[in-house]
Amino acid sequence: MTKFKIAFNHLKTITKHKKLVTISCFRAGLIIQGIKHDLSKYSRLEFWGSVKYWTGTNSPIDNEKKDKGYSMMWLNHKAKNKHHWEYWTDFKYGVPYAAKIPKKYLVEHILDGIAAGKVYGGDNYKKTSLGEFIRREDHRLYNSETKDEIFRLVLVYENKSTRDWYKYLRRYLKTEEYVNAIIKK
Repeated sequence: MTKFKIAFNHLKTITKHKKLVTISCFRAGLIIQGIKHDLSKYSRLEFWGSVKYWTGTNSPIDNEKKDKGYSMMWLNHKAKNKHHWEYWTDFKYGVPYAAKIPKKYLVEHILDGIAAGKVYGGDNYKKTSLGEFIRREDHRLYNSETKDEIFRLVLVYENKSTRDWYKYLRRYLKTEEYVNAIIKK
């Protein structure tokens, strides 16, 4: 396949993902985040790096890591996008720790995972796919409160209609009391 064809296919894929997350963010009330979501994927470093390492069967980031031992694309992406859990990790006295992810980025994190499942999972996507993925990815370094919130939000997503899911997210983002009232029921 030519470099032009790879670039075009990659552009279609990342744009489809961004569109899904943008629409979801808008529905949840996160307008600015929806607009800004994953814009770094269109940067020269991330876009052309992805084209260079694209195979069509797995992540260009994973391919670059196999080639170099690290991925400049990923280092750039996670540093510029607060919806990734890695953005919220750091070291204190040489020990890794995770900061609590603020609600608006946590919601974007979940919406990003749902959209990725739909784009990359295709016909295999189910509402339970995100929860199954997160449970498999047990190496993720989440703050304990953040981890509890993630599993709570995923459970709500799996058990509500699409309309009620976005209604829940809008309320969740506005008030702490609403979440506590739901938990006590």
